[in-house]
Amino acid sequence: MAREKLDYDVLDMNIFPHVIPWIVNKKLKSTKSYITVHEVWGNYWEKYPAYISLLGKRMEKQVLEGRSGLIFVSEWMQERSRQIIPRMNPNSEVIPNGVDTSFFYPREEKEEEKILYVGRLIPYKRVELLLETMKWLTKKRPGITLKIIGEGPSREKIKQIIKELGLKEKVELEHNITDEKLREEYQKAKILVQPSEREGQSIVALEAMASGTPVISVESKWSALEKIIKGKRIGEVAKAKRKELGIKIDQLIEDEEKYRTYQKKGIKHAKEHDWKKITQKIEQKFKE
Repeated sequence: MAREKLDYDVLDMNIFPHVIPWIVNKKLKSTKSYITVHEVWGNYWEKYPAYISLLGKRMEKQVLEGRSGLIFVSEWMQERSRQIIPRMNPNSEVIPNGVDTSFFYPREEKEEEKILYVGRLIPYKRVELLLETMKWLTKKRPGITLKIIGEGPSREKIKQIIKELGLKEKVELEHNITDEKLREEYQKAKILVQPSEREGQSIVALEAMASGTPVISVESKWSALEKIIKGKRIGEVAKAKRKELGIKIDQLIEDEEKYRTYQKKGIKHAKEHDWKKITQKIEQKFKE
């Protein structure tokens, strides 16, 4: 059976790495197209073998210089892309990811010493750093606990580290939970920690803020989240060391005034990124 050919008014390629946009840009002739850019790696590709690094850099360059318009999820990502790709397509705009604030919302009850991590279990997320921080924190706060929600290739390694650090009674590892259960975990947690080395924006951080849970990020030259938090003063940023991260967590638990300030600012920030507002911006862009 012949494959039906469909005509589209607008094509939005929302994917990373940029393999599909790279292919489509070479073939697409008439359809208006955009690429939603969540990440641009630049020299981060050099962490991979040379053959992957060279191909990755080439694809990234050709995609960002291509005919498709570009939608960046953060101002920092847009500016970083301009620096990496001087001939980047000038048809670019910042439209961040959003959050459903009718689904993710705060409640008063918090488990006073419960830390939360939500995300993929892969090396660049640096969950191991959070576990080492927990080991340091348990000496100061015997009641502190950590819940890790996520799946990925590092799962077995993380389970082994939990065992080696003697944290089996302090750390719970869970995956495949319902959206309703995830919302409940955001609401109950005292703090969400996002130790990731790379973040184009972080939807997880938005969901936590919408739920009234302040966020602590970790410094990285490849993370937009760090710059967003610092720029808007809506959370804390720690150095990528267990003691420094542990001190930030401990201080935020102790400082009720600062905690409430971050709660209010985070909820406000999330509401500014409600999907209803974000989709209006996207629709307007597509109509241009």
